[in-house]
Amino acid sequence: MAKKSKLPVASSKPIPVKIVSEPATSVKESDARERRWRAEDDIRTMKQAEEIKKDKARVKAMKEVAKAQMAELKKIC
Repeated sequence: MAKKSKLPVASSKPIPVKIVSEPATSVKESDARERRWRAEDDIRTMKQAEEIKKDKARVKAMKEVAKAQMAELKKIC
């Protein structure tokens, strides 16, 4: 029977690591960041809406889907 070889064991000690985290933000700062993010997202949304309005094929497809969804809703309501 063949003798199994053992893997070498590390004899050095682990290196200490200091964990640095960001300081806790206040509710006021968090709210301000949320309002800023929402405003930036609204800008992106408005830009997309303008791009869609300029694309006749997209507007036509959107209207067809909207019409189909309205028909489905009328069946339920």
